[in-house]
Amino acid sequence: MGNPDEKKGDEAGARLAMTQAVQLEKLLPQIADRLHQAQDFLQASEERLQRETNEAHPTCLGRGGGVGANLRLYESTGHTNKPSF
Repeated sequence: MGNPDEKKGDEAGARLAMTQAVQLEKLLPQIADRLHQAQDFLQASEERLQRETNEAHPTCLGRGGGVGANLRLYESTGHTNKPSF
């Protein structure tokens, strides 16, 4: 058998570990909710970016689109005056 002080120390360590495990189990649903919210926000942001990119100019669909693509398209048609955005 072990020293009585060692046994008390082992029991205290076990109690602390169980207390921390219970606290963690209580936090997990909140963490999961925040993760889902972050994933939803990320998906909505990606969809918005895709819409804005595609709406920039219909001929640039699937090729990156955006203001830079529109400006290059504008300049490639022979226009020398840059539009003011």
